[in-house]
Parts: sequence; structure tokens; C-alpha cells
Amino acid sequence: MELLPFLEKLPCASLLVRIVRAPVGSNGRVLSTKTVPQKDWIERGVIVPAPDYQSQSYNTSFCRVNDVEMEVFASRAARLEIPLKDTAEQLMQALSSSRSRNSATL
Repeated sequence: MELLPFLEKLPCASLLVRIVRAPVGSNGRVLSTKTVPQKDWIERGVIVPAPDYQSQSYNTSFCRVNDVEMEVFASRAARLEIPLKDTAEQLMQALSSSRSRNSATL
């Protein structure tokens, strides 16, 4: 943990890791999604819902935003939102025309 502040950081990204003790059944064995019916996962502790971010349960002291990230966030906020469907169609058209050009040169 003491080396964490010195590790290289990926701009505009963070990783949340939650570690919880594995639940144990009456037979002493660890419970899992394979051994507990889905309707009982939360009640038996197999799935532990994440706390709300606003609950201040998370330590974000290693996730300070720097000046470059602030510029990236501002640029991203100003960028036009294109629906995924439209983006996929544009990619398909570009791939199709690229393949047509390639086959014409063969």
C-alpha cells in the first residue's frame, strides 16, 4: 500500500476495489453464486451491493484530478454526443468503402 502513491497513473481513470469477507455456510464452506439460489444472494452475503458514492465510504485520496485531466474533462463535456447507433453505421460505411477500394486494387 505504501508504494501506491508512486505508481504510474492512467489519466481520467480510476479503479474501485471492494474487498469483503466471503460468506460461509453452516457447513463451514464458502458460499457462492453456484451454491446459493439467486433470490438469496444478497440476504446470504454472496452479493454485497456497493455503498452509494455519496455515503463517503470510499477513499479517493489517491484519485486527485490534475490540470491535464481537467482539460480532458472540459473537452469531453463540450464534445457533441453522437448516438451509438449512428457511430456504428458510420463505421460500417467506412469499412465497406475501404473494402471496396481494396478489392478494386487487387
